[in-house]
Amino acid sequence: MIFVGFFCFGQQARGETLSLVDVREVAYTVTEGSPLLRWSGGALLAVEGARSGAPVLQTFDKAGQLVSRFNFTISHSRHITVLDGMFARGGDGSFALSGLAYSNDSKGGAFVAWISPDRQQQRVFRTAPYATRKIAVASDGTIWTIGRELTDGEELNPGHDVVRRFDAEGNLLGSYLPKPSLMRDGSRQHPALLAWLVSARGRVGLHSPLSREYIEFSLDPVVVSRFPGLPLEPGGRLSGLALCDDGGVYASIDRRDKSGVKRWEVASLDRSARAWKPVEIRSGSSALPWMALAGCEGDTPMALTPQFHIGSLVRAR
Repeated sequence: MIFVGFFCFGQQARGETLSLVDVREVAYTVTEGSPLLRWSGGALLAVEGARSGAPVLQTFDKAGQLVSRFNFTISHSRHITVLDGMFARGGDGSFALSGLAYSNDSKGGAFVAWISPDRQQQRVFRTAPYATRKIAVASDGTIWTIGRELTDGEELNPGHDVVRRFDAEGNLLGSYLPKPSLMRDGSRQHPALLAWLVSARGRVGLHSPLSREYIEFSLDPVVVSRFPGLPLEPGGRLSGLALCDDGGVYASIDRRDKSGVKRWEVASLDRSARAWKPVEIRSGSSALPWMALAGCEGDTPMALTPQFHIGSLVRAR
């Protein structure tokens, strides 16, 4: 059994116990560095060549088997940059991704792209001066983003909304959360930095470590609910966020212990108590001490290792 106690929760009562089961090796062949990985829309997504002229998007099933693979290109762009968390899959198999595209004259522009499930249609729309940092596809097919406004590297509108919602045509459907409402303790860092954005049935979740808040949006109509964020002490890093269809919210932390070994810990949000509680993780293998949450498949959190293993976290009996 693998269990590392939470160092940042004091004497709070422990939450639920989850068992790590059905761990599979992903059939991924490394050809150009480590890919960006995420569980989204019922599949494991991998983006290879995330800083290139044609990033490669791949999907894998729960058994770790390759389902699809295709290149993403933008006309008249010589280089595309897609960062971690800037790609997502819809429940219908469509894709959304965001990043920066550079033309032959080295001019860059922020974009959001939508790709149809059959890969036959692709729509790319500019969002500058708004540049996304994370993206998610909601269960109603809308594209949600968190980002910041920049012009020539400078922020000219300090009161801009950081969350924006688009349809597949690129139309702005709504914007939320003015930046000042997320600033804490005189921090000069933008709250979109280090943030996580995830989706589940009927809701979208956002965790901003810099704002120390977990924020949730319901759909149709959009209602914003705000909770205290996961407390992090020095040395701890939010390494994953998972929002499940049943409303469960889980976050993973990684840190190095006194001996320098990297460990992972998991917490869940207790909605009624408006607090995070540590989760015990049971595993039959001691060979996988470091994992991170990759997302949820229905009501089940999915965990992932950098060594390309994926497993399910189910409620222990």
